Amino acid sequence: MVHSVNFVQGSYEMKKSSARRELEDGILRHSASITKDGDPTLSSWTDLLDSPQQWWDFRRNKLHGTVKPKFPDFKRKDGSQSIWLNRAPLWVISKLEGVEFDQIQKSNPTKKRIGDETWKDLVENPNKWWDNRLGKKNGKAPDFKHKETGEGLWLSNAPPWALPKLPSSKKVVAVEKRDTLLS
Repeated sequence: MVHSVNFVQGSYEMKKSSARRELEDGILRHSASITKDGDPTLSSWTDLLDSPQQWWDFRRNKLHGTVKPKFPDFKRKDGSQSIWLNRAPLWVISKLEGVEFDQIQKSNPTKKRIGDETWKDLVENPNKWWDNRLGKKNGKAPDFKHKETGEGLWLSNAPPWALPKLPSSKKVVAVEKRDTLLS
């Protein structure tokens, strides 16, 4: 039978209060990420302000929803660093106002040009393309497929000028087994 029960007090409470104190002081950081200055991203912010042409600015993209909200506000063009404004020192925010960054291209213009040429080929040479608009079993399948190259085109990606010029869709006649000579 146990006559007395002794609890070790303080260990849990000490850890809890110590962590709270560190958090309140703003020093709770991963030790491997701390630089000599005590700020893990100070050199990144300095580099951003000193060499803005080496960075992409995604603030407008985040504002318009073209990238996810947790996407970095700035990314180095070589892909080596990403930084977020919500972690920026106050002195950085005031200096960012006059800094100009390269504009981020929304799409690859070469790829767009090739796409227009492909639609032009479909309009001018419809016999080189399979028209799958009516016989599609899978909604994700292309509406048109080139007979030789296998390249697919979807109406949802068609340029506005191409839609009225498309050939009329032909009704696909299904051939059943009873209609063949083998039956």
